[in-house]
Amino acid sequence: MARTLEQDRARKAAKKAAANDIGELPRVKDRRRRNACRDSLALFLKTYCMGAGGFLKSAPSARMGEIIEHLQAVVQGGGRTHIRMARAHGKTCFIKGACLYALAYGFRRFIVAVAARKADASAMIEDIFTLCEDGETFGADFPEISVPIRKLGGIMQRAQNQTHKGKRTKIGKTAERIVLPMIEGSAAAGAVLVARGFKGAARGLVRGSMRPDLVLFDDLQDDKAAHNQRTVQQYDEMIEKNFLGLGGHDKQIAAFMTSTPICPDDLSEVYAAKKNWKTFTFPMVLSHPDCWGLPGDKWQQYFRIRQDSISAGEAEHERANAFYLANRSEMDAGADVLNPEFYDHETELSGIQHAMNLRFANGEDSFAAEYQMHPVREHDVFRIAAPLIMSRVRKGTMPFTKPQGTVFTACATDLNPAYGFTTAMVCFDKMQTAFVAWYHVFTGAPLPIPDEIPDQQRHAQVFAALVAHGRQIADWCDTHGFGVDTWGVDCGGKQWESVMRFAAVSKEHCGIECLPMAGRAGRNWNPNVKSRIGSERNGTVFCSDAQKGWRWLAFDADMHRETAQRAWLGDVGAPGGLSLFDGNGTRHADFAGQIAGEILEYKVTLQDGRTDYHWRTIGRKHDFGDAVTMCYALAGQFGISAGGFEPRKQKHRRKVYTGA
Repeated sequence: MARTLEQDRARKAAKKAAANDIGELPRVKDRRRRNACRDSLALFLKTYCMGAGGFLKSAPSARMGEIIEHLQAVVQGGGRTHIRMARAHGKTCFIKGACLYALAYGFRRFIVAVAARKADASAMIEDIFTLCEDGETFGADFPEISVPIRKLGGIMQRAQNQTHKGKRTKIGKTAERIVLPMIEGSAAAGAVLVARGFKGAARGLVRGSMRPDLVLFDDLQDDKAAHNQRTVQQYDEMIEKNFLGLGGHDKQIAAFMTSTPICPDDLSEVYAAKKNWKTFTFPMVLSHPDCWGLPGDKWQQYFRIRQDSISAGEAEHERANAFYLANRSEMDAGADVLNPEFYDHETELSGIQHAMNLRFANGEDSFAAEYQMHPVREHDVFRIAAPLIMSRVRKGTMPFTKPQGTVFTACATDLNPAYGFTTAMVCFDKMQTAFVAWYHVFTGAPLPIPDEIPDQQRHAQVFAALVAHGRQIADWCDTHGFGVDTWGVDCGGKQWESVMRFAAVSKEHCGIECLPMAGRAGRNWNPNVKSRIGSERNGTVFCSDAQKGWRWLAFDADMHRETAQRAWLGDVGAPGGLSLFDGNGTRHADFAGQIAGEILEYKVTLQDGRTDYHWRTIGRKHDFGDAVTMCYALAGQFGISAGGFEPRKQKHRRKVYTGA
């Protein structure tokens, strides 16, 4: 009798164990597809995170691929990467997909995902677990993860007894933690994902001997925190001490952060400046419409239509959409956005229109911060308009006048062979007070020079045009008894060799010496290039090619352009100010329009100390602005700057052309 009772108990225990065991797992449905996705997070997102059970609404666009590649690099190789991009562009979905990707393939064993709020963290856990449970394609290719979870039937209490081949699967799920099934041979066996709200406790996140090996930060700050410097400092300390210390002392934890800047010096700005983080910035608008800011700008008309519709209580998109549809080719020309497919398909017609609607709704400063990734600092912002420039005239002065106190006269020519060579002559005193003595656009033969002709023919024609223009400059100087100290000529782009060859014989052909000039953007400015033959001097440095005997002046074009533009804000004749000749009432409209057509929207100091300038261009020509900028660079090389006058250490200064 006792034996029968014991056998009955054994039978029941065996039956119960059999009921709790999930049995043999199905084979991977498409091994080739699974292996292909292992090498590409973007392909993993597209293949497994969309459709039934998925959390991704649309496939990542080609332009979002770079962001996903940065995320994949951290998952697979470690390091610390910071991505700055606008909200609602899929950052959170990418992070959720990366969590599952990292755990499923065994790239990471213990991930901590940090969201701004506890509710956001819980939603992240729920979405990932739902994909494991209900994702059709994922379940077919990752049965070792999905099948044990599906066998629970949504009842987590069953996980306590679930087994596979007699061993417990130890699946875990709470509002802030997922533990994947312990399946023999699975790369994801026992892998852990913890999601926390940023202000939640982070210390002590261990599981047995396992410590976190990857932490993902998803858009941690809100408006209130961003504008409070004390809070920003606290957030920074929490990240560094609480989360980045989770990996222990023997190995640096990998980290990935996404952020959207809100204001200057916020958390996004702080981490963009950290040298131990790689920061990549992705503005929403990659290039602005060509018509933006021009007279008759259709976008301004479009904004007025939207505002009128709102005031009238109408649907604000209907009349605006009709106007946009009628003028779309002109309004879209030159514009480009990060993701053209991001727009409301019910009320909008394109990604460009969506971006401009956000600009209208948020205002310029907010749009610059939260969509263009560059908060505007008031001291960096200034505006010059054509009427202001036209008002900076020294009454009664004629062309080729040298104001009293002039110590340096620069002549600079910007080359655009397709239509003309633009020249400006600017006189400077020791206080950087500047005066535009003359400007002109040379359009004589052989200009215009087409771009598509053979290189040798093009070089010969540019050379010939330089000879003709050089003789014209010499004639001006002879006629007016006007001397110039340096004639700088733009040698950038395709005209490099033409200008270099001309400079070697310019004195022989024109009676005036030419100095080639190569401008560099502020973010690319490096005065310590190997070709340098001197030290940096006020944002300029002399360089040479010893083998060819070529010599040129490299300069920080952005810095000198900003200096030249700010100078128009000064009063006529004031130290540091810039003014124009009168010439019996010359209006200077085209000259002023071109200079005002380049607007400094914001500038950012990079980690290496260089400055990244962001300009908005109105119109297609800004040659006069380039020529004046080159004159300021030449004055800087001479020793004239806002910091004072420091003459070169030489006994005599030789003029390039003294005039008659």
